[in-house]
Amino acid sequence: MSSLEQIYAMIPDFAEDVGLKLTFLVADETHSPQPKYGLLLASTTATRNTAPVAAMEPADDL
Repeated sequence: MSSLEQIYAMIPDFAEDVGLKLTFLVADETHSPQPKYGLLLASTTATRNTAPVAAMEPADDL
């Protein structure tokens, strides 16, 4: 299972629409990686589930 699939699996059922939007964002090739990351982070933050947001945060030891 890819990291994106793991993040998608963490999204609660009540936020299914957010998960669907994430799928479209990932597939969208009109955004460069940096804006796409920001959109993904904002979308997962909207679910108020801290696990996907934490999974997207950079490691402190880099």
